[in-house]
Amino acid sequence: MPDSRPRRWFRWILLSLLAASAVVGCVAAFLSGDEHDAVIDEAAEQAHVDPRLLKAIVWHESRFDATKYHEGGYGLMQIGPGTGIEWAATHGLESFMVSDLFDARTNLQAGSWYLTRALHRWEATDDPTAFALADYAAGPDAVRAWAGESKEAATLISAIRGTPTGEFVRKVLERARSR
Repeated sequence: MPDSRPRRWFRWILLSLLAASAVVGCVAAFLSGDEHDAVIDEAAEQAHVDPRLLKAIVWHESRFDATKYHEGGYGLMQIGPGTGIEWAATHGLESFMVSDLFDARTNLQAGSWYLTRALHRWEATDDPTAFALADYAAGPDAVRAWAGESKEAATLISAIRGTPTGEFVRKVLERARSR
């Protein structure tokens, strides 16, 4: 009967390398936000938004991966083509292409612009940030439907509990407020 120890060692080494690779990947993803700090701070300052809030959105949406594309969202803040085109038109950027949203600076400018508009839209509420985040995730019409006539974040949060938008709002608020 052949000795199975070499196979066990090989399997152990392979599994150890895979585990180490996964750990390194997670740590790198966690730390990689640092490379975008200056651009996040710049976008936050231009838009008059808390940089911790922008960073929390970026963390949730892309884990700081400027090349991420998921379900129609591009880049760090997962900006949709319509939002990108509207942002570019507002700023007179005639040469804008949707693929420009993979550029970190462009993406953060467009995303922070949208977030600022949402914050202004919901400034008459008791927590404009919660309303703006729900707006960011699902749009203003959805927020109006969820909140009804209420201007209280508790009503909105209760209505979106258990939905992807509710999870987004909860996680982003927790991360932004804990940093």
